[in-house]
Amino acid sequence: MAEPAPFPLSRTDWRFDALWALCWEAFRREWLLLSLGMLLLAAIGPVFGLVEGLVSGALGFAAGEGGMAVAGVLVLLATPFILVIQGVMQLGVHRVSWAVLRGGTATFPDFLGQWRKILSYVVLSVLGFLVALATVLYAAFLNTLIPMFMTLAVSLERAGLGWLGMLTAGGLSLVVILLSGYSLFRMMFLLSVAMLELACNDAAGPLVAFRNARVITRGQLRWFLLFCLISVPLLLLGALMLGVGVLPALALDHLLLVGLYLTLRNGVDLGTHEKASDALREVASGSEV
Repeated sequence: MAEPAPFPLSRTDWRFDALWALCWEAFRREWLLLSLGMLLLAAIGPVFGLVEGLVSGALGFAAGEGGMAVAGVLVLLATPFILVIQGVMQLGVHRVSWAVLRGGTATFPDFLGQWRKILSYVVLSVLGFLVALATVLYAAFLNTLIPMFMTLAVSLERAGLGWLGMLTAGGLSLVVILLSGYSLFRMMFLLSVAMLELACNDAAGPLVAFRNARVITRGQLRWFLLFCLISVPLLLLGALMLGVGVLPALALDHLLLVGLYLTLRNGVDLGTHEKASDALREVASGSEV
């Protein structure tokens, strides 16, 4: 496939309606293959799970208790494999959407060509899990403060300052909820862009992809929130079309996310991180020689 053209939108000068128009035009051109990619991505997990269940059941039926033990080990080993397969296919969907938005044509070689990044995907997934865990624990800690605020409100009410207690508890609880929501959405945005960076930037390993994602998403959370607000009615509309519109709606929704990533990436200064990555690769190649 020919090298795709540069993406026309930049974070320094763009409008969301221009991004929507660009994504819609690309979707109209390649909607069938994009929807097929979503179908494969959605079906791979259940298909592997069905095969895993059939094999495990056959082993358990044929060999009794020993077969059940083997079947349990098989399930334990197969589950991470299935998750990795789904993840690599997700990278393929990212790559295809990246090519389509830059004027290229969606092809199955692009979809399947991300297998070479399987190790990078695993490393980035582990890093993402740790970041998600830390974010969830932070949000959970903040939410434990709300009962304390309620206790404070009760104490103030007993002292004849009920209005002050309600105002204080309500205000502090609202701050906690907003901080928790911000942390969770920031984490989702960061990890989504990190996976997109890994799929679309062949020069980026997992750590560089994560660092680049931090730079790309800094100060841009409002656009991710707008994307989420648009995604909900879009997917509902697809579901209302007798279910047949779900896959095209998912494809368009994903195309919009990739377009947002490309827009925010275009015009941001990633030179420091990319030069550091190049230097590491040169050192590694020198040590091999």
